[in-house]
Order: sequence, then structure tokens, then C-alpha cells
Amino acid sequence: MPYSHSQLKTFDECPLRYRYKYLDKIPEPHVAESPALKFGSILHSTLEFLYKTIQNSGKAPEKADLIIYFQSHMQTYRDEYNQLSETPFPVQEFDERMHLGQQMINRYYERYTPFTETKINGLEQNIIFDLPKGTKFRGIIDRLDLKGDTAIIVDYKTDKSIAPLSTFAESYQQQLTSYAIWVGQQYAHIAKKVEGKLIYLRLQQEITREITHEMLQQTIQKIEEKIAVIETTLFEYNMGNQEAFQPTEGTQCRRCAYQIFCPLWKHKFQDDEVLITEIGETSIKKLIDNFYHLSAQKKEVEEKMQEIKTFLEEYVQAHRDEGRKYLYGNEAQLRVDYKDEYKAKADQSEGLKQFLLEQQLWDLLSMTVKAKELTKFLQAHPEILRQLSDLIEFQQKVIVGWVKEKKE
Repeated sequence: MPYSHSQLKTFDECPLRYRYKYLDKIPEPHVAESPALKFGSILHSTLEFLYKTIQNSGKAPEKADLIIYFQSHMQTYRDEYNQLSETPFPVQEFDERMHLGQQMINRYYERYTPFTETKINGLEQNIIFDLPKGTKFRGIIDRLDLKGDTAIIVDYKTDKSIAPLSTFAESYQQQLTSYAIWVGQQYAHIAKKVEGKLIYLRLQQEITREITHEMLQQTIQKIEEKIAVIETTLFEYNMGNQEAFQPTEGTQCRRCAYQIFCPLWKHKFQDDEVLITEIGETSIKKLIDNFYHLSAQKKEVEEKMQEIKTFLEEYVQAHRDEGRKYLYGNEAQLRVDYKDEYKAKADQSEGLKQFLLEQQLWDLLSMTVKAKELTKFLQAHPEILRQLSDLIEFQQKVIVGWVKEKKE
């Protein structure tokens, strides 16, 4: 089975999805395709339509024809999405994508017309080639241009930003570089060098790099290392380890077509189980929902309790001279504790730790200075307290807690 960059990416994202798709060959249930992915796909096909028209007739279509092509395919996608999805495609989002796509086509047309800078040699070309170790690899070249003695592998991107170097090199650059193997094999008689060109449609930005022998060797090594991991996992699976391909939870799960088979999601699609319990007849899903609502209520109650506690502690602090030990309500009482301690000043924590180390007072230290132990020590050693006057401060705290029913 030939490998591809999409296969390697699938394994990186989730080995179990890789198994379902490429080994078990489970057909992916027909689900609504991601709007972002489909938007990019339609823009690709719009530009393919542009260059195929040039190839067939020798003349570029009008810009309006490209806009109509794009709009028509977007409307078809929206109708399919609405049939397959539980919720319709949001009208505002669809209008925004339509507007953005038209902008990108307008800018591209204006920048590259009359489209004669290079010779288009191939469009959406399916390729397959051998890696040095004999593994077959496949891919699709969006566009292959020839300019003099240079072959240019062109790829279109609709990204909002250009990825940082590490991510960029691991994905886009690696993909174009690997395709240079096939170009070098097929066009050695024409091309003395190969370049990779990424055209960012949204950003009106081009990145063009010559694909050197060194880049090619580095890319091949990375690809073969990834393939080796896959084949090691496959060997373990074939030897009986049914859990060799583990699921990976992440953002990719949201639109995964295999949720119904995945152990992380499978229960979502199972019929509910009716149970007879001490709290009456219920079901698993009702219990889960009830637990969720109670958890939300608990969080809200805890936040409200903390607000009240903070207010009461500030109140007692303001009346500290009264020495109150309890606060009383009509139904309950709260215990009041006073905590006086020495601690490092806000910007002197490291200085205090250094002093204690120099004095070999290790019992007062952990990852930070132990305020309780430090306070007891300084109360017993006033001479040390005087030495630390610039590093520490005295803090008086009030702690309210231990709520219980009011005593009569």
C-alpha cells in the first residue's frame, strides 16, 4: 500500500483512525464536510478551472466566470451540508465565506493576469514514486509549472497566517520537497533544478524555495522514520496486540467520521439503558445529565460561598479589636480564627530564601519559605527578626469557617 502525507498526518493525529481508514478500510459514514476544508477545496478547483480553460482554449476565462464557478460550488456544498448536518449552515458564516472567496479570486486574477509568466505543465496531477528504501509514496501536485530549465511545484493555501518555521517545515515544506523526487525522475531531461512555491491566497503572499539535494535527503529521512513507526505498530497489531493503534483525543475528534466505532465516543451512539435505583426509575444518560447539572450548581454555590467568606473575613478584620471568636446568624454560627505570620515581602522572596540557606535554617524551607515555621522561629529568636527587617513583613489574617448549627 503506497503511503501519502495525508496518511502520515492521520497517524500522527490518531493511530486508531488510521487503522479504521487504511487497514480495516471501513467506509467513512457520509457526514457534512468541514466548512474550512471545503472552502479551500472549492478555491483549489476554481483555480484548476482557470488554468484548464487556458490549456484547452489558449485564453483565460473572464474573472466573472470564476466568481460564478466559485459561487455555484459553494451553494451546492451548503445544500449538501444542510441535508447531512443536524443544524443548517449559519447564514452569516456562509455569506462571509462567499465574500472572502470572491475577494481572493479578484486579487489573484488581478495579480497574475495574463497568466503567461510560466508554462502550465500539469494540474491536480496524481503521482506515485519510490522512496530510497523501496516504499511507494503518492500525492497530488496542485500545479506543475515549467520556466526555462526550472520545474516549479505550486501549492495553494487559504491559511489565515503563515505557520512558524518548525510547523511550516514539518508540513508544507516537507510535502513539496517530497514531490520533487517524482519531478526529478520524470523531468530530468528538462529541469536542471526544482522549486517549491506556496501561494497564500488570503495573504497575497508567495514563498518560493529551491529544493536542494540536502533538503530532499532530510525530508526523505523524516518520512521514512514516520513510516517505520507505523509499520512497527502494524507488526504489533498483526502479532495479536489489538490495542496497538491507540485513539488520541483532540480537536480532530469533532469531525471524525469514525466516532461511532471509537471507544472514546462509542457510548454516545448507544441506546440509553433504563435502570431501577434507590432514587426511582432512571437511565444512564439521565444520570449523566443530572450529575452535570449538579456539578454546575456546586461550582456556582462554591463561588458564592467564597464571596461571602471573603466579605466576612474583611468585616472581622475591620473589627479585629473586638476579638470575636464566632459570628452568629439566626440559624448558624461561624468560627473565627486569627492567623498572624511573617512572610517575605513581595519582591524579596529569593533574598529571604538565600538568607535562610546561609544560616543553614533548612527546616524553614521547602519549595518556598514555610510561613508558619518561620513565624514560630522568629518569635523565639528576636535577634534574627531584626536582621530580616528589610526582607519580611508581618501579616495579620482572619479565617472564617467551621460553619455549624447555632448553639442556643
